[in-house]
Amino acid sequence: MAERCAEASLRVGEPLAGSAAEATRWLAVEEAGAWAPKIFDSPGLGPLAQRLRAWDGADGDLRVQLIRRRGGRATKRRRVFVVDAAAGRVWAHRLDDEGLLALDLEAAFAGQTGEPFDRPLHLVCTHGKRDDCCALRGIPVHRALADAAATLPEAERPEVWQTSHLGGHRFAATLVTLPSGVCLGRVDADEAGDLLAAGGLHRLDRVRGRCQWPKAAQVAEVQLRERVGLDAELTLQGVETRPEGWWVRFATGTMDDGVPAGALHEVEVRANMVDTVQPKSCGDEPVAVPRLLAKVRP
Repeated sequence: MAERCAEASLRVGEPLAGSAAEATRWLAVEEAGAWAPKIFDSPGLGPLAQRLRAWDGADGDLRVQLIRRRGGRATKRRRVFVVDAAAGRVWAHRLDDEGLLALDLEAAFAGQTGEPFDRPLHLVCTHGKRDDCCALRGIPVHRALADAAATLPEAERPEVWQTSHLGGHRFAATLVTLPSGVCLGRVDADEAGDLLAAGGLHRLDRVRGRCQWPKAAQVAEVQLRERVGLDAELTLQGVETRPEGWWVRFATGTMDDGVPAGALHEVEVRANMVDTVQPKSCGDEPVAVPRLLAKVRP
């Protein structure tokens, strides 16, 4: 059997940091039926497909995801989550297809519709029609997370869903925690308890980056957290493009009227190429993949 893309990526030691898809706004729509390789071709969406495709195409900062429960069945009303990762807000809806077609998306992102949702939302990619690794590695992780979540008190129980393509099949199992935006890769099922307890940020070597930040900041955060730790509160202060790369600035500690109460840190990020190549998806030809290298300034 040919080596799968996740195996090849792990074998060559491809770094995870900086590989998260960039999107501040997320729309997660329940679809219990089969997902096509391209989600808007999924037969169960019916007339919704055109609307979701239009929303997705009109806003480069919006990511549309299909979600489903393990063993879930189609119901008249779909669960829909509207997420603003920059603001750290989630609004939950239950809509029939007519209601979703009539949804004012801008009003939804302004919090004018739906119910505020204040628990973590964990979306695990299980999109096997897109790439085998997503199903082979994602389904066991989703199952473990769902089982672990079910043991928690209802008031503290996060939502755990299967989701469509998150990008980076070769990093499977992948997941995103919203609204924090933390994207993880190479997650194992036996990490479920620790992952839930940490709210999605349980191991630095699993972090791909935060979806609401550009890739240079994603890499910089991982590098900085090697110094300040996983529990440190970091606020992105800015990303400056320079001829040699990027300078990324963070503040630690809480913010007081927009002014950081803690220390300021600068991280230098440069682009490089890995010495080895690997396929981005199962069955693809191997290609060289860019790598961003980061260094925390003294």
